[in-house]
Amino acid sequence: MSQSICQTADFSFEHPSDWIDRTMIVRSAPPNGSAVPPNVVIAYDQIPLGSDLDGYVQRQIADLERAMQGFLLELRRPIGFSGRNAVELLFVWTAAIGTMRQRQVYAALDDRRVVSVACTALGTDFAASEPMFDQLLSSFRWA
Repeated sequence: MSQSICQTADFSFEHPSDWIDRTMIVRSAPPNGSAVPPNVVIAYDQIPLGSDLDGYVQRQIADLERAMQGFLLELRRPIGFSGRNAVELLFVWTAAIGTMRQRQVYAALDDRRVVSVACTALGTDFAASEPMFDQLLSSFRWA
């Protein structure tokens, strides 16, 4: 079996070359007294064969509806994201600490991978966090 090497700034390891990259990047605002500081999670996934970005996003929405109490989709729209076609979602759900709000952007890469960017904050903190989220999303550049 062919092997590949995953190399980061901190470590490396070998894995089968047909394994799917499901990398996650997580950044958070500094603790601000909020139970959940505003944060962003960027993740890779694979669009299944026979599907496209819209189908992938629809399955993600269905999974969120099943998993999140009080899930309410407020927005789903196509957008341009750093020169690529993408889909943007905005939704809320009820967590133990209160209402949460999340903005997600999904963009497909040419090799059937999808990159998702999820900007999250408490519902009461989201409006104040939006300029920071907007700046992060507008600064996003593909390699």
